[in-house]
Amino acid sequence: MSTWGTRRVFDALQRLSNVYYRRKYGALAQQMGRTDCRSDTGQGLIIIQIDGLSYDQFQRAITLGTMPHLTRLIAQGRLKVSSWQCGLPSTTPAVQAGIMFGCRDDIPGFRWYEKATRSAIVAKRPDQMRAVQARVRGARPGLLAGGSSYVNMFDGDADLAVFTLSAFPPGRLFEAVRGVGLFSLFLLSPFRLVRIVALTVVRYFESLLWRATALFRPMVLKPYDVISPLLGATVNTLFTEVQTFGVALDIYRQVPIIYTNYNHYDEVAHHLGPAHRSALRVLRDVDRRIGQIDRMRTLYSGR
Repeated sequence: MSTWGTRRVFDALQRLSNVYYRRKYGALAQQMGRTDCRSDTGQGLIIIQIDGLSYDQFQRAITLGTMPHLTRLIAQGRLKVSSWQCGLPSTTPAVQAGIMFGCRDDIPGFRWYEKATRSAIVAKRPDQMRAVQARVRGARPGLLAGGSSYVNMFDGDADLAVFTLSAFPPGRLFEAVRGVGLFSLFLLSPFRLVRIVALTVVRYFESLLWRATALFRPMVLKPYDVISPLLGATVNTLFTEVQTFGVALDIYRQVPIIYTNYNHYDEVAHHLGPAHRSALRVLRDVDRRIGQIDRMRTLYSGR
């Protein structure tokens, strides 16, 4: 086939792909009652955080070929890599407070004791994260105003916050998730449900394998705990699938700013080490998700 003919075929496939995605995500956006969010400039910002991943470990993953999509972006000059000093403490709430509100004061760590209120603060409690967000926010609007937040500590004043701690009122988990419509639509897809179940089973048995190893080799994992690995595998798989789907839908809707945090690597790295092969497998999966987001971004690059 000539170059001209190949180009014709490629253009036809591209047009079919555009029609498919417009129908798919357009219908989903209408079902959610969320129309396009067209900005005056037509520009937008997507922030993807891989929780717990350091610059050195990222470079190591690139060298090992663990993250092929990001490696291609770097080789093509479409991605520039540079180090960033997050300061102390290097914890998720402190880092996200700095990014979203430009203020990371009064966050000593992931856990701390506040003498003024005589209370222990844990960055896993929604009520305490709301209080910390109110404190660091001050009179400044958050970076995510008008945008979306997925799997974060703080919502950054986002219009849509899915699996974001500061958006959870106590005792009303699913009522509090402002993206419950997105979550419901996601679960209506049989293909996605099958994929979630399959990935959950694989991750669960992998976790059981490492816990069995703990019988013979000392490590932080508890060998006889079979319940928490199942819960962890289910939650991590569900979060990863839903947040990737949500970002893709937001790109179609032209949401001005999107912040999503893939946090499974941080959990595995804490248990088994940042360079462990299980942690590297998580990075490979995150790289695939970034590839999906990047393809969606490229498809709607004319915004």
